[in-house]
Amino acid sequence: MYPDLNKIKERVLSDSDEGVEERRLLESTIEHVRALKGFIAEHGRARGEHDQLKRQMTNSLGEVEMLRNLVQQLKVQQDQFSNALSALTSEMETAARKAQRLVDPSMPRAPELADFIAKVRATQADTLSAPRARDLAELSMPAQAAE
Repeated sequence: MYPDLNKIKERVLSDSDEGVEERRLLESTIEHVRALKGFIAEHGRARGEHDQLKRQMTNSLGEVEMLRNLVQQLKVQQDQFSNALSALTSEMETAARKAQRLVDPSMPRAPELADFIAKVRATQADTLSAPRARDLAELSMPAQAAE
């Protein structure tokens, strides 16, 4: 597409009689063309990076949309759990009221815990102070005990 710059430069150097000014102009043009080629290559790299970043942005936007949908679903679930908890609490309160109605207030109350513990300790003390039966060894060997 572009002419070979080295061939042009050789031809200019061989025609040195025609003018130094033309030669400088041509060398300057050659350097500008080389710089332009470098800019074009750099533009290609920058364009590639731009396209890659654009794809990443598109993917990120898709992920953000997915997360928004997930948050919306979680809000719905939270409302459902809240409603279920309210219903359960209401049912438990109703069951407690029904159970209280079934309890007969004329029935004697259970003894206080302290009274119960005192009675158990007194029973244990009576059992420990009662005379003990003979040991099993004494019962199994009566002749040795008599000696």
